[in-house]
Amino acid sequence: MNIGKWAALLLLVGVLASCAPKSQIDLVVTDIKARPSSPAVGESVQVKVTIANQGDEASPACHWQLRPYPGAEVEGALPPLGPGEEVTVEGYFSLNESGTVTTTAVADSRNEVREFNEENNELGEALNVGEGSPGLSYVALDFGVGDGPYGICFDGENIWVTNREENSVTKLRASDGQVLGTYRVGNAPRYLCFDGENIWVENYESGTVTKLRASDGEVLATFAVDAGLRGICCDGENIWLASHGGNRVTKLRASDGQVLGRFVVGEYPQGLFFDGENIWVANVGGKSITKLRASDGQLLATFPAGQSPRQICSDGENIWVTDTDSDSVIKMRPSDGKILGTFGVGDGPIGICFDGENIWVANVATPCGVTKLRPSDGQLLGTITVGLYPRDICFDGQNIWIANYAGDTVTKIMLKD
Repeated sequence: MNIGKWAALLLLVGVLASCAPKSQIDLVVTDIKARPSSPAVGESVQVKVTIANQGDEASPACHWQLRPYPGAEVEGALPPLGPGEEVTVEGYFSLNESGTVTTTAVADSRNEVREFNEENNELGEALNVGEGSPGLSYVALDFGVGDGPYGICFDGENIWVTNREENSVTKLRASDGQVLGTYRVGNAPRYLCFDGENIWVENYESGTVTKLRASDGEVLATFAVDAGLRGICCDGENIWLASHGGNRVTKLRASDGQVLGRFVVGEYPQGLFFDGENIWVANVGGKSITKLRASDGQLLATFPAGQSPRQICSDGENIWVTDTDSDSVIKMRPSDGKILGTFGVGDGPIGICFDGENIWVANVATPCGVTKLRPSDGQLLGTITVGLYPRDICFDGQNIWIANYAGDTVTKIMLKD
């Protein structure tokens, strides 16, 4: 045997193997479009970013980043992409200084993925910003969820949204919008709430409420309630649900779903809110607000409230109500129901929340957006463009989240100094 000949052959095979092409990942920002390309100061800008995997190996989930202007950065989750696959992600922002600004998008912004080419992860577009009136300074990102996102809430770490058209709820990580799971519930889920441990979902067509464990989405129970469920809240121990069937609210014990009482309110009750002592109910058909004592359901008062009161929140002192048909919100003193002011917002206001300093309102009609108001005097502070048909809104302690029913997305708004 010619040992030298065989050794040379094996060496040659090893060299050829090392030179053979290997499977590689290559994430590339292939396109970035901002509209309008020549915005005025204070004008909302929508940006669409296309990110592709131009390698021949599937990429894992990672992150992408939008840098709308120097010093501003916001990050979102990027889904896994197969070879040749691409995804388009969207965001919004405003600019408060005129001049030329370059908006940049970055794929794999945390360098979580080992790529064939690390030099093509960024792409920018120059914007010519004209004079205008400074408005809210913000950056917002859209995240895809299920079909027909309707209601939204925060569990202390994650965002939960109902997908009305596919009978499910989606859980997203609040920090980056990463989808953590989607879970089946009843028919036509609308609104939902958090009791400190579990998520409760009211199912409009089923007449039921579903209880899910917040940690993993496990369905713990489903309880029959009433026909036409349209609102839900938690008082710390019990779950309250509004139903058009019988124009009443039902009180369930959260521990076991036991019905503790049913209480007649106004016509077509919808929005529910707990203020620490009492339950507030928005009666759309009755054009009124009902106040119930949470401990026993005792009717304390009914107050007139515009043309079509839908949802309710509190700023810590006063009650705020969206009045959809009049395109306004109502500020009400809780002690006696005295209306302290009515303030115009966008078209078709429904969802409403308080961020600790300001009131935020989701306006469902075109142009779709959320409005920010100062609670002390109702001063309009600005309106931000979001996805299609924003129905519900919540606050996660730092950011505003909106469920966009016709856009199949949720929008996360991050305010900038």
